[in-house]
Amino acid sequence: MALNEVKKELKKVKAKIVPGTPKPRPRPEEPRSKELPFDAEVPGDRGDREKKSLTQGSE
Repeated sequence: MALNEVKKELKKVKAKIVPGTPKPRPRPEEPRSKELPFDAEVPGDRGDREKKSLTQGSE
């Protein structure tokens, strides 16, 4: 393939990629987060503070 052809292909590919759209990627954490409670991923007191702020609805 000539260099010019490669550059044309690259422009086509770049045009397909819209900036700001999230890339579809596998989510390996999803099944794990269903099994474990939320606190398991957050170290101790920080998780408690987040839980309180959620229940109070301060945010």
